[in-house]
Amino acid sequence: SSATGAYSFRLLDLADGDFMLPGTPEQGVLSPANATKVFNFHAVAGDQVYFDRQVPQSGFDVWQLIGPNGELLFSGTDRDVDTLTLPKTGTHALLLEGRITAAGTLDYAFNVQPVEFATHELAFNTEVHDSIGLAGEQDHYTSDVENRELFYFDRLTASPGIQWTLRREEAVIFDAQAFEPSYYQPSDPAFE
Repeated sequence: SSATGAYSFRLLDLADGDFMLPGTPEQGVLSPANATKVFNFHAVAGDQVYFDRQVPQSGFDVWQLIGPNGELLFSGTDRDVDTLTLPKTGTHALLLEGRITAAGTLDYAFNVQPVEFATHELAFNTEVHDSIGLAGEQDHYTSDVENRELFYFDRLTASPGIQWTLRREEAVIFDAQAFEPSYYQPSDPAFE
């Protein structure tokens, strides 16, 4: 190559990252702002975790998760990462990366939130009143619709940011629908 100019880098040993406990918020400063910070946490195969950026402007540009055998589990996002089921037992490395062009220092705040799904039996014509208490939490409701030909999902609250999904067996009928005001909209679902 005929390119000339200065460059800089460092080789990180992922095992030297700071140990963190899932469910405990982490905050700190990337210094310099274009650096990469490594955190390690232990997980068991099947653990489910939600990666929660606790401040939308939290300084890091990208985060990546590397599994116990070096496999990349996610990369390249500057947003929350929805609930992920970890495939292997061992130490996982979470990398926070500042923008390569960033100068100075950058604050960060995040949580690797363990998630457990609650499953409830849903009876027809009965109101459900519940809440989502943690980022990434999901409440699952099951109902026997085998003898029902037509039914309707009646939203009783306007809850910004909370979504619902309807599945019949393994097929997704409606995915990530918002709890909107209760007036009728053409998209209101009646199911067959």
